[in-house]
Amino acid sequence: MTLNNSSSKIAKTEAWPNNSWENTSEPLLSMQGIEKYFGKAHVLKGIDLECYRGEVIAIIGPSGSGKSTLLRCANLLEEPTTGNVIFKGKDITDIRVDINKVRTKMGIVFQSYNLFPHKKVFENITLALRNVLGIKKADALKEAEFELKRVGLGEKMDAYPSQLSGGQQQRVAIARALAMQPDMLLFDEVTAALDPELSGEVLQVIRGLAEEGSTMMIVTHEMGFAKEVASRVIFMDDGQIVEQGTPSQIFDDPKTSRLQKFLSQVL
Repeated sequence: MTLNNSSSKIAKTEAWPNNSWENTSEPLLSMQGIEKYFGKAHVLKGIDLECYRGEVIAIIGPSGSGKSTLLRCANLLEEPTTGNVIFKGKDITDIRVDINKVRTKMGIVFQSYNLFPHKKVFENITLALRNVLGIKKADALKEAEFELKRVGLGEKMDAYPSQLSGGQQQRVAIARALAMQPDMLLFDEVTAALDPELSGEVLQVIRGLAEEGSTMMIVTHEMGFAKEVASRVIFMDDGQIVEQGTPSQIFDDPKTSRLQKFLSQVL
């Protein structure tokens, strides 16, 4: 299954230059001094992270290292205890910002598909288009059809989630996020609940989005995928960014003993 983008309405952006995250332009997303506590648990410890348009950041690390919490802090599904999140030049941690409006431009896809089981596939996709963006029914249906074809599920418009495989449901969730025309996509372990064959379907879709130039942050346990698709890989442990670099730097020439130990266990 390949990503169908022959008639894509989303303009392709220039590929990330030289697989480097160093850039003099303004970042699309900037996370500054992010700390997060859950009670007494110190989950994120002073995270500084910038993401530029067209960049694909893969976040790897052991369970409990803070990867998913970091991703959720990016669009304030988890509010940082301290620190600032700047998106498109605006501090979205400011209480005056309409965070729901911001989230329409920063789509997130979770490990669980979060589809409404009593609604057909096209209804799952058009619901936010109509209720949040105020798009007319006919236009929302066209957008749903377009995005479903884009992820290889054009024939599933009238299916219910229960009639789909796990991989297909996850692709519907991706189509739903894409339909909002976001500036950035966040993926949180989207293949963790899938067997290898179904996981491959979903990774192929994300691979196609990367080739189009979509800006993405991906929490993943798929090391081969991270090495292939990412322009930058971030290794987290104990709530901190321990090491970051291009895929070749991280996987072929790790500098820290902690990353070396982690890779020896997962590769």
